[in-house]
Amino acid sequence: MLDIGEDDLARLYSIAAQHSKRARLEPWQVRLHHHYSNGRYGADWAIREVVDESPHADADKDMVIYKAVAGKGHRRSGVCTRSEFARWARYEVFRDENSWQRKL
Repeated sequence: MLDIGEDDLARLYSIAAQHSKRARLEPWQVRLHHHYSNGRYGADWAIREVVDESPHADADKDMVIYKAVAGKGHRRSGVCTRSEFARWARYEVFRDENSWQRKL
């Protein structure tokens, strides 16, 4: 049991919000044939691979095609802008034997 006051809770929330912002990928970090996780847990967890791209200087036309390779939506494909994909993704991952590992 912890005795946490309102100020302590506000500070914890602020730290978590800052951490969450840092965990996001930038669109330029989303690369062809790389794998990304949404960083969620349980039934919402997913890994997607970028299988094709249509690079464009205009962010609204810079598209990626992805395939869900594990977790939610497994074996489904989709298309979105690179910016939308970066907002979905939390970090890049790689396959290590029988598990997915976060790329550092």
